[in-house]
Amino acid sequence: MIRRTRIRTAVGASAALAGLALAGCTSAAPQPDSSGSADAPGVLVAAVAGGTYGEALAATQLVPFEEATGIEVQLVEGGSNHNAEIQAQVASGNVQWDLVGCTPDEVTSLPDIYEPIDYSIVTATDDLVDGDSAKERYVLHDFEAFPLLAYNSEVTSAAPSGWADFFDVQGIPGQRGVPDLGIKSAWALPVAALIADGVAPDELFPLDLDRAYALLEELKPSLTFYAEYAQGQDLLQSGDVAMAVLTDGRALQLKNGGAPVDVVWKGAVANHACIAIPKGAPNAENAMRFIQWYLENPQSQADFTATTTYGPATNAGVEAATAAGIEDFTSLHVDELVPQSDEMLAYVAEHSQELLDRWNAFSQG
Repeated sequence: MIRRTRIRTAVGASAALAGLALAGCTSAAPQPDSSGSADAPGVLVAAVAGGTYGEALAATQLVPFEEATGIEVQLVEGGSNHNAEIQAQVASGNVQWDLVGCTPDEVTSLPDIYEPIDYSIVTATDDLVDGDSAKERYVLHDFEAFPLLAYNSEVTSAAPSGWADFFDVQGIPGQRGVPDLGIKSAWALPVAALIADGVAPDELFPLDLDRAYALLEELKPSLTFYAEYAQGQDLLQSGDVAMAVLTDGRALQLKNGGAPVDVVWKGAVANHACIAIPKGAPNAENAMRFIQWYLENPQSQADFTATTTYGPATNAGVEAATAAGIEDFTSLHVDELVPQSDEMLAYVAEHSQELLDRWNAFSQG
């Protein structure tokens, strides 16, 4: 039976989750159970984000994976910014997580804290939506857009049409919600600022940080920082902020749930969510098996999309989502997005410390 710690029970997310027994509800991460026979399938400790994303991942994929394989899945809440925790675990020699949901920029900025993917186990990569998204240390899990501009139509005086409106507090008054999520914010907010200032998407990199932060500093009095995507959703839905930088799924969850929220696809950056494995994970092989399992199960991808609106990892998953009548998800807006290029990822990897230092000085100053 799947175990959970440090993550709230999913309320109404799935009948599967509703029936789960909760065990080990302490502040410590669960430790693998070494008891039982040597032939036992073992465990998988999965760090998932809080809120609807983690709930959907558990209900549509991790629970079915456990049922299909007999591998006991233990859930811990890993938040929305994993690198600092994984760094600490790896440095201490006490790695407690086997699998994390993350983004390529997190992995490429600190590749040495992640395991190489074993492609003798993970073989079902031929049908990925982005064929270049099975990399040395991560595999595509779902297709997203971030940064994306979302707005509360009851609070904004006019509907924004792009990042220039996000930075125009005189034209459209109101607070702006922005994430403070380490490396993800450190490149995403300068990108949004430069697009707002007229830089063409194919001329963004290398980032002109001085130009970007000149705009960000002007906007700072109108910024409300948040540390988890769920907080960003709350700020936007309540009207505490007129606009927010969110992922597409988090924004569309609000819109589809009846909140007065809409999104601007133009200028959002195509951003893969991926699965990666911390360096030294005690059950790394089971994590590889999970990756193989979800790639081979397009219906589980469609079920995940139905809950989150994030696009499926494979073309078969896209077909399953469309067949299920899901009308709007990220993969259908590819032509409106700024591509996630190898140039971008290489730049973030090479300049990660500079980006982080500049962002931290801004967000914490």
